[in-house]
Amino acid sequence: MQILPEIISVLSKEEIRNYKLFVNRTNKDSQRKDILLFDFFKRAIPDVNEAKIHAKLYGNDAIDKNSFYRLKNRLIEDIGLSLLVLNYNQTALNVVLNNFLLAKFFIQKGKWSVAEYFLYKAEKRSMEMDEPALLEIIYGEFIKMSQDVLEINPRDYIAKRKKNREKLNLLQEIDDVLAVVTYDIKASQTFGVAESEVYDLLQKKVD
Repeated sequence: MQILPEIISVLSKEEIRNYKLFVNRTNKDSQRKDILLFDFFKRAIPDVNEAKIHAKLYGNDAIDKNSFYRLKNRLIEDIGLSLLVLNYNQTALNVVLNNFLLAKFFIQKGKWSVAEYFLYKAEKRSMEMDEPALLEIIYGEFIKMSQDVLEINPRDYIAKRKKNREKLNLLQEIDDVLAVVTYDIKASQTFGVAESEVYDLLQKKVD
């Protein structure tokens, strides 16, 4: 599977512009191979011929393709990073995840008060979103931090996590049933199972 052209094909004009600004922030050069590779792929989509692109970048006589593969991987990574930067606070989920990652970053540096600040922000937004799966991770981090921060009482977060888990377990059970039901409906349509058989099977699963 050619992941790189698939990624590039769905980028908007704003996302492409942001990517080029992102990679040019330290070294602005129109002949950079990663920028050239991006443009070659963009122009070739949907009929991407990697052999031709490789020849354009490294010459017709180039045999070793390791540099080309490394360049592709770096391009995928840079596009991903630029998209994360562009969409840093675009959704509530992004806000939660980014605050959690910042908390982990400052935990590694031993800056407990800063880490606690970002964890609180992540907890607050997760509660607003009603996302028990995210809260499970956040409460776990608070409990671990309580070993180093006396101001954090683990009992408070153990109680919160216990209550949250009851809700999370119920939601996961519902998700499991819905996943199986949806799969069985699609499978029955594919293999021509009689409608009455499908109904009986689904009723058992729901019960």
